[in-house]
This record gives sequence, structure tokens and C-alpha cells, in this order.
Amino acid sequence: MKKILIIMLCFTGAALAQSTPDRTGLYINMLNSYIWQQPTPTLGSADISIDVISHNYAKQLSDTANDPLSNSALAKLPTITKQKRRLRFDHTLWREDITYFNDDIETNTITTVKAGNSWEPGYYTFTYNSQQKTAEISSKSPGRGRHYTACTKYSELFGVMRVVLGDRDKSENIPSRDKLARIVAGSDSDYAVKVEEVNPGLYPRLKFTVTRPSSGDLVTIFTLDRYNFDRVYSYEFYAYAGKPYEKWTASKFDKSGFPHSMTWQKYDNGELTETLKINVNDLTLNPELNKTIFEFNPPKEYKTQDNRTSNN
Repeated sequence: MKKILIIMLCFTGAALAQSTPDRTGLYINMLNSYIWQQPTPTLGSADISIDVISHNYAKQLSDTANDPLSNSALAKLPTITKQKRRLRFDHTLWREDITYFNDDIETNTITTVKAGNSWEPGYYTFTYNSQQKTAEISSKSPGRGRHYTACTKYSELFGVMRVVLGDRDKSENIPSRDKLARIVAGSDSDYAVKVEEVNPGLYPRLKFTVTRPSSGDLVTIFTLDRYNFDRVYSYEFYAYAGKPYEKWTASKFDKSGFPHSMTWQKYDNGELTETLKINVNDLTLNPELNKTIFEFNPPKEYKTQDNRTSNN
């Protein structure tokens, strides 16, 4: 009986060793499957790369830091804001109302509205400014704060991972079995991906670290929920020489997976230059929205400027 038991244990152990998956490969494949289901983010021109993203963003931060007018304007901005965002149709329609306070006194409200898709006829955006009593309408896409992207689906992060895991095909990155196989095997010449299981227990996480094999420089580090990749706890982007240029952390997730506390930090030449902390006090999913809130209808006393092109 003992001999039979020993043989059975040895056989079972061998079977387990053979069937245990390579977790690094497993997690990279899981991420690969996940990111191609996400909406493709806009990263810039057709030939954009992580190097170009890093270089342009680092230059933008440097120019801002060296611009006395920008520094002066930033210094005068109030530190307390109240924001309300309303979205419809997968963000083709969105409205963002931001009220600024100074010493707990409301100083200004700026409303930015995006109506429709930029490639469809009739697309427009408009802005109301309560302090200047102005209204501006345009057919150009408005700038959005990085916190807006991070609050929704972290599309910028997963867009970068499309560059890492995919191949360029004309104007977009597409899934590539060959590229993915090289990444998993650790033989890709452009990027190396390391995956670690962290925070074991009730809420396990996965930490992904992307580097350049030739130099060892960091590209990005991010931490996801082991069972729900929608839940991104943190991500970091690095410029040339592995210097950070942006970091995000999120916490206090609700049942829908939305973070109610976030911190964004930007860096210039590796030095921390700005910190933005965001706390979400209230979140309503799928509310009934009146279509008129996305229509341009400024108050009569507002001075209106129409910058739309002839196509709109």
C-alpha cells in the first residue's frame, strides 16, 4: 500500500508541474486580449511611437515650466474646484461644468461641451465662461484634462501597451502573434515585460513593468486588479533615460470599479513639478439626460464667437 501511495503521489506531482502555466505568459496574454477590446485612443499622427510621445510630452512640460506667463497664470488659479460631467453615447456627447472657488467664494464657472464625433457632419464643441460672459463655438476638438481620461478607462495607458504588444499597420497598432510570442519569451528587441503578483490575499494585483532591453530604461509601470483589468491602481510613464514624466494612483473604488480618489503628478526632467489630487463625492450611472444640454444656447448677455469651419 505504501508503494502504491508513493507512486501515485510522484505521478500526481509530475502532472501538476507539467500543467502549471507560465504565469508571466498567462498574464501578458490576458492583458493582450483585454486591451484590443478597448476603444482605440488618439495618440497622434499615424507614425506615432512611445519615443515620440515621451519626447513631445517632456518638451511640453519643459516649455511650460520655463514660460513666465504660464507660471504666473498657474500661480493665480484657485485650488478648489467643483466638477460635474455628463456623458452619453460612449463619450460622443459629453458636458463638463467646472466651478472654481477662491477662499470658498465662487469665482468662475467654465462649461465645455463636445457634441458628436469629429468625423461626422455637424460635430462641434462650445465653451461658456461665466466670469468673462463669453460663449465660443468651434469645430475643433477641445483639450481634456488627463484626469478625465484616467477616470474613464485609462485609454492612454492601454494605448501605450498597444504600441508595446502590437505591430504598426498603416494608421493604427494591431494584434501580432509573433510580437506577443517574442514579448512572452523575452526575446523582443524593442520591449521587455515583467509581471509580478503583488498584494496577495483578498484583493490580489498584478504589477507590469515595461523596459527597453537595449538600455534597461523604464517605459511604464502599472498595477491592475488581478481579476478585473478595468481597475487600474497606478501607472507611471517614463521619458528618455528612464526619467518619469507622469504618474497616476487611484483608490476608493466603488462597486462599478470607478475610483473616487486619484492623484496625478507630472515631472520635468525627472523632477516633480505639479500634483493634482481629485476626490469624487458623487457618481450617478446612466442618468436620464436632456439632449438640450449638448446644444449651443448661450445666455443673451454673453458675447458669442463662432469659430466653426464651413463644413460645420
